[in-house]
Amino acid sequence: MIMSTQFWFTLCFPGLPLLALYFFCRKLAKAKQLAERPFHNTRRLPGHSLSQRADKQWETFTGWLSTTIFASIIPWLVFTLTGGDSITLPLLIGALTAPFCLWKMWLAYESLPNWWLGIRGEQYVGAELDSIRNDDLKVFHDVVITDPKGNWNIDHVIVSRAGIFAVETKTRRKKVDVSSPRHKLSFDGHKVNFPDGSYDTDSVKQAIRQAQWLEKEAMNWSGGIAIPVTPLLTFPGWWVDITGKGEVTVINPKQIRSVVTGRPRVLDDRSWNILLKRFEALTTVQLPEEVENATSSPKRKKELNNHNGAAGLPSQ
Repeated sequence: MIMSTQFWFTLCFPGLPLLALYFFCRKLAKAKQLAERPFHNTRRLPGHSLSQRADKQWETFTGWLSTTIFASIIPWLVFTLTGGDSITLPLLIGALTAPFCLWKMWLAYESLPNWWLGIRGEQYVGAELDSIRNDDLKVFHDVVITDPKGNWNIDHVIVSRAGIFAVETKTRRKKVDVSSPRHKLSFDGHKVNFPDGSYDTDSVKQAIRQAQWLEKEAMNWSGGIAIPVTPLLTFPGWWVDITGKGEVTVINPKQIRSVVTGRPRVLDDRSWNILLKRFEALTTVQLPEEVENATSSPKRKKELNNHNGAAGLPSQ
């Protein structure tokens, strides 16, 4: 009777859940094959590079989080295995492992909130820019530049018949300040001033450097034709007061439309097409390979055709 009870209990827990999990995993693998993408590259989305960095950092954080949880159990395991005769060794292990794991976990987490905020800011600006696309104005996101000094990126590039606009997005939190409006910043031509008394000159210099690089490269791409490049620095969610003129135009994202449209046409068809092809190449991402030869067998092709027919899609 005892053996029978143990057998049925083992069959139910964990036998049946594991069996159900096995069939579910098989079904999931088959569904993944049916959803195999028919393309191998795509255009970069706003915040692509920052999202990649944040994803890797999140993996590091979760790794140290798991390690910290496991490390917190080790002293208890040691105490149990030694029969509880001494508490010195478990305390020593806990005192050494717990602070180290917590410190590494904190280092991995520390930059994540700012990166997540930056991603949302670039996505917000990207949506604003996509809304002004037309036949004579194209938008490219996360233009990655390979330079001898290292790889860097330009958040957004607008290519219009009036020239190029290099858009740098900076997303900054609004701090509580009772002495001045929280939603306003000002640009005096040299630095961006915030209501809490802080200021930013690095972003202005960065926008200028990016525009200068683009201007030089655009001339090389077009065979020596000078193409105007305008640096734009935008702060989503902030009202911008301009108190002085500088090399950079500092604006709210909703003001970009009025800045880039209505300008005189300076690019001919040849230069226009060259620039579009260059920026398309710079913003194309090669996607990782999926299951190799997943659709090569006749049986696999028949499965896909049956699935497409059931879904109302054309067969292969």
